[in-house]
Amino acid sequence: MRGWGSQLVGPKLPAVSLISQGGQPDTIAERYSPVGGLARLLGSAEVQLPMPGFSDAWQTFLFLDAGRIWTPDRRFALNAGEIDQGDYFTSVGAGIGYETVVGAIQFAVGYKLNPSALDLRSPQGVLEALQQGRPISSVPTEPRRRLHLHFSIGSTF
Repeated sequence: MRGWGSQLVGPKLPAVSLISQGGQPDTIAERYSPVGGLARLLGSAEVQLPMPGFSDAWQTFLFLDAGRIWTPDRRFALNAGEIDQGDYFTSVGAGIGYETVVGAIQFAVGYKLNPSALDLRSPQGVLEALQQGRPISSVPTEPRRRLHLHFSIGSTF
């Protein structure tokens, strides 16, 4: 889904790495790692428009993406409160594309309309909150994390 990183719609956790600083081990989290689910529902609507002043190979587009990743079988549920993230998520955005002889090249910017508790928070901040027993909501949000750059090569709608 445009607006999220690869496989990051739905449940995710900070990807924890161990480093040694001054002989002392420390944990860091620079990104999220997907937990995944047993069910997926995704949909997309896109309006393609010609790019004024350019050849027919160029196009602009607007999109709305929506989806959900979840585990319907309770035996495999995380039961982790804010980290479960089994809701429906949506994003909107715009982009430009160029049709080559081997397929389209597209650049788009997606904007998360309803991000999860982790989507707007840094992985390191979430890791520290979990280690200290604080709620995830105590980690400050970063509005820039609503945006995601998307690049694709291949066929278009």
